[in-house]
Amino acid sequence: MQKNYKELFKQFKGLVGKADKSEIISQLGISERTYYYWRKKVKIEVERAPEKPRNVSNLINYHKDNFKYKEKSSRYYDNIPVTLPNEPCGFLLMGDPHIDNEGTDLEHFERDLKVAKEIDGVYAIGLGDYIDNWVGYLMKLYAKSSITEQEAYDLLEYYFSDVAWLALVVGNHDLFNNGVIHFLKKVVGQDVPLNEFIRLNIKFDGVPDNLTIHLRHQFKGKSQYNPAFPLIKSAIFNIPDDIIAQGHTHQSGYTIWANPYNYLSHCIVVGSYKKVDSFGKQVSLLNQNHFPSALAVVNPELPRENHDRIKIFFDIEHGVNYLKFLRKSKGE
Repeated sequence: MQKNYKELFKQFKGLVGKADKSEIISQLGISERTYYYWRKKVKIEVERAPEKPRNVSNLINYHKDNFKYKEKSSRYYDNIPVTLPNEPCGFLLMGDPHIDNEGTDLEHFERDLKVAKEIDGVYAIGLGDYIDNWVGYLMKLYAKSSITEQEAYDLLEYYFSDVAWLALVVGNHDLFNNGVIHFLKKVVGQDVPLNEFIRLNIKFDGVPDNLTIHLRHQFKGKSQYNPAFPLIKSAIFNIPDDIIAQGHTHQSGYTIWANPYNYLSHCIVVGSYKKVDSFGKQVSLLNQNHFPSALAVVNPELPRENHDRIKIFFDIEHGVNYLKFLRKSKGE
């Protein structure tokens, strides 16, 4: 008896999704080859789970609340209040560490960290690019490194977890992968400001004049004649902060700008602890990486208009000696 394949195909469509292959073949008396041939022609309709539409009123309220949070959060980093005791102190500005890069001078980095840990009155500030954290086409550079990505995170935890950081700026390498930011927050604690830009408004107990420190990984602008040009630009067209600092370019630069308010803006570009850089040689960059860190020593009892209130040292040891002298003179 000749099989009615048109009728069998109708039955086949009714069985697909309800019975397995062997049951269908047995029930319809078709070959396995016919099964697979027909199976390609049958589209299984899967009903999607119903989606509950968001109530418009709730959506609007959520949007308004979220905006208030984001606005408040963004303003926080513009003016972070910090209260310190009325005593001479030092702010250790640390350039790009790239601690997992084989061209990094870890001994120099460790010396500076030791100052931050052991010297009274010294507050550490990181200016970004803490590990290479290569992504995209740059990931090929991992093949040339003896340090793995996981080992880089191990180094980050080892070096950064035992330091009382005053603030940590987020660099472009840290933004390549948000995991670095979350990991850093876990390592240093939730109380340490961690952002792409940070402005500290420091009040010393019993002293009328505050101290403002504006930190970014990179300020907008560029000059082949002065690495500190974009910082001066910020001081002129933005707020003339007492200390303005950045890293990023692996250059070193320092300029004092005498602003119209009769106090000085110290514009500091610190270099990088990564002192061997093949990329710089490839593109024929001049070596301007003269100091990877700087110590800004502040005598808060002097008025803001006194130009000796802030002293910048690129030899950290000399800066520490000056700080100890000030603190000893104060009787500490």
